[in-house]
Amino acid sequence: MGDFIFKFFKELNSATSAKSLVFAIILGLIAGFLPTINFFTFLIFFILFIFRIPIGLFIASFGIFKLIGAFLDPLFDKIGYLLLTNNTLEPIWTFLYNLPFFRWSEFNNTIVMGSLIVAFVVSFILYFVLLKLIKIYRNIIFEKLKNIKYLSWLVPSEKRGIIRISGILALIGIIGLFSIFFIFFLDPIIKNSIEYSLSKITHKKVLIQKVNTSLKHLSIDIEKMRIGDFYISRAYVKFDFNKLIWRKYKLNDLIIYAQTNKNIYDLFSKIKTSKTKNTK
Repeated sequence: MGDFIFKFFKELNSATSAKSLVFAIILGLIAGFLPTINFFTFLIFFILFIFRIPIGLFIASFGIFKLIGAFLDPLFDKIGYLLLTNNTLEPIWTFLYNLPFFRWSEFNNTIVMGSLIVAFVVSFILYFVLLKLIKIYRNIIFEKLKNIKYLSWLVPSEKRGIIRISGILALIGIIGLFSIFFIFFLDPIIKNSIEYSLSKITHKKVLIQKVNTSLKHLSIDIEKMRIGDFYISRAYVKFDFNKLIWRKYKLNDLIIYAQTNKNIYDLFSKIKTSKTKNTK
């Protein structure tokens, strides 16, 4: 709380516009109330990078509202459940669910929905209240500070632009770093993930010699994979872009071509049989 107050007054006595201060607090509130990192969180970070919003004040606001949100989760859950199960609102939820990218927002989670609604309502009220208080503070206090020689430095200077050029450059740099990361490290990560996942599913040792991942073609080419006594000389997995975007993917939708020394369906039938025995 002390850190938030310090950063708030530091920005309050700076050249930062009143609206930027309010938006920093509101964005911190929304991000803090959200229980998980999702589409809305990335949207908030994008806004922070692009627009000249005090990041320090946002972080302090986020920390405070994250703690408050943890105590309010039961309330968020109840509000979200009431809204998502409301028959009158069902057409709206159906419409949103059929939007391609909106499924990644996890809005159909009761806590996410509840936290969003509460955050938007509180933010709407806070926007006008804080904006009014900040303007009153600056108009009254700063007018008096102008006549005090040693405190005149507190008076805001000329306003800066709303676009953060350094943030845009930083965003481009982050995208570049991620691109380099995917180019050099994606294949080993996919390889280790497949080995680990298949070994957990099959309860057998899994070894893969090489994996070639193509983001352009959304495919994974696996060379020389051994699952216990099953040997697969090559397996090619192709993903459907539209189903990925719409988050409708199922295991049956994967297009898999495999060259093995045995019938690959025997392997999956054994896995299914072992799972059935374990559940009994």
